[in-house]
Amino acid sequence: MAFAPGLLLPHAPRATAGDSGNAKAYHFCPTCGVPLWVTCSAAPGIYALQVGSLDEPARFVPGFVSYGLRALPWDVVDPTLQVFERMPPM
Repeated sequence: MAFAPGLLLPHAPRATAGDSGNAKAYHFCPTCGVPLWVTCSAAPGIYALQVGSLDEPARFVPGFVSYGLRALPWDVVDPTLQVFERMPPM
């Protein structure tokens, strides 16, 4: 049998604190471990989807940009979108 490295990924959400100190939970696919969405205790009912996890990401249109202060210079943002330096007001 050949050596096969493995990695155990969480099936339960991974809890952390956001910049505000509020609780955030990262949710993962239990099969492959890819991040799917993030929830935040300060905004119950809001799910921040990880666009790369969608089968058809073009079906969804962004409404704004959060954390614009962390934007990379090569990442071109649609100029018609409102950009918030951090989180938008909830």
